[in-house]
Amino acid sequence: MKFIRLVCIALVIVIVINITQVIATPKPQNQESIKSFSQWCKQKDSLPKETKHTVEVLLKKAAAYDCASAEQILNERQQLILKNQISDLKPLAGLTNLTTLLLRSSKISDLSPLEGLSNLTRLELQNNPIKNKTCPVRECFFSS
Repeated sequence: MKFIRLVCIALVIVIVINITQVIATPKPQNQESIKSFSQWCKQKDSLPKETKHTVEVLLKKAAAYDCASAEQILNERQQLILKNQISDLKPLAGLTNLTTLLLRSSKISDLSPLEGLSNLTRLELQNNPIKNKTCPVRECFFSS
């Protein structure tokens, strides 16, 4: 009888531990629902390689290693220069104070993540393999 009781207690403990791990494990958000740099940053290890690289470049640019501080620093910026560094623009989509963005000599092919940056007035994209050269801002520079 004691043996059955010990087995039952052990099973309950195993079940509780497994449920706790499932609940505590953060699930990656759908990328379309991510709105802030901090959200991108917190999920960087589960992001595609190119997106993760952009997040890491932005963390370095902000000279911050925690997501909240980096977001605050990046949100205060009006100009950002990321020459020869990134290919995925999605993590920049929440940086709404940007007025100037220089992305020369990178591997950018899709500008759609920048469409919501209403303050962005100057975008330099020389030497990028952009598919659709429809400019999402007032001034775009595509050629060398």
